[in-house]
Amino acid sequence: MSKYARKLEKIENGNWFMKSATLMGIAVLGLIVFGALSALGDAAGISFLETMASGVSMFLFTGYVIANLVIYTVAGLWGYILHLFKEAFLLPWKFTPVIMLAWMFFVFQLGIGAMLMGVVQVIVMFCPALVVHMARNYYQSRGVIA
Repeated sequence: MSKYARKLEKIENGNWFMKSATLMGIAVLGLIVFGALSALGDAAGISFLETMASGVSMFLFTGYVIANLVIYTVAGLWGYILHLFKEAFLLPWKFTPVIMLAWMFFVFQLGIGAMLMGVVQVIVMFCPALVVHMARNYYQSRGVIA
């Protein structure tokens, strides 16, 4: 069994797509609810409610980041995430075909690569379900039939 087949099997057997989508949904819902509580506390002049909602939101966000780290570690996605960063920064014309000639302009390549690394960072941070889905497709395209 190839290394890609093992990684794909790990993702599929752990049902990491659903777990990451659930994590993302819970975090978004929690941040919306506590954001609304904070706004309500601000509008009603209840400083305790506003402070409590802000504190819980920060705690929820920290838990979300830690849970993302756990998901990426247990699912074995760090290699794929590093692959995304490498392609975004070093090979932006492979990452986005629109800028195929970016290699001719070193400064543009660095700027575009840094921007794409930022995009990858945002995706990794805020959309774990998309990362799991992209990793699954990447491993399948490497010759694994699942």
